[in-house]
Parts: sequence; C-alpha cells; structure tokens
Amino acid sequence: MESFSNGNFELFSSNLKDFEIYYSEKFPTTEWDLLGKFTANNSRIEQNFQLQQKQWVEFLKIKFLTHYGNQYYCTISTFKVFGSSGAEEIKS
Repeated sequence: MESFSNGNFELFSSNLKDFEIYYSEKFPTTEWDLLGKFTANNSRIEQNFQLQQKQWVEFLKIKFLTHYGNQYYCTISTFKVFGSSGAEEIKS
C-alpha cells in the first residue's frame, strides 16, 4: 500500500475529519497495528493521502475519531487503496 483516497459525496451528512487506519496480516484478529493518523479537509471531493513509507498489508480497519458539522450521519462514499501486490512486485 502506497496511498489511499476517500471521499464523501452525500449532501446531508457530516464530513470525516480525523481518523486512524490500522492493518493486520490475518483476519479475524484482535491485534491491529497502526498504519497512520490522518486529517481530511472539510470538502465533498475525493482526497488523497500518501503513506510515509510503503507498507504491505492484507486487511485494513478505519477508526473514525472526529467529524466536521453536526449532521446525524458521517459517511464515506468512496475509499480506494493504491499500491501493488506481492505477486506484482516479484514479477517486476
């Protein structure tokens, strides 16, 4: 995993502000390692986030910490992960 993006396009929902992403190599599990803490802008566009270093992961968990606004719902319309798989790395 090299980067990811998220976006909220729902008009009547709050936007995600602060969040953490955790990863694990197995699932189900109770042991998750912190991948990073991030802050999104208060906008309804897709936002991109770069990791400081490339990380190979199998499973992700997103923890919402805070949000902008006071709507009842806080949604994520899209969440995309960018990178390459181990098999693609070995082939190249």
